[in-house]
Amino acid sequence: MIRVYQCVRYCSAPWTVGERVVYRPFEYQECVTIMGHEGHRSFGLSVVPTVHRDAFTGGLELIHEHVEDADIVDLFVRECGGH
Repeated sequence: MIRVYQCVRYCSAPWTVGERVVYRPFEYQECVTIMGHEGHRSFGLSVVPTVHRDAFTGGLELIHEHVEDADIVDLFVRECGGH
């Protein structure tokens, strides 16, 4: 699964207005990449709560989402314990 957000207003996060935030929730390392004015920066799990907060409060606007079949299978296995 990949979600791409656009930062649409000031946030107390490592991204700024106009930058894009690529979020891969099933990755463990470099699951958040900021595509900004001065290049790309990658972050690990530590910024995931910030992505969720800014998406919820409207600081990040979802502009693209892509879900793979394998992502759905992984989610099903996690939720149902593989049964």
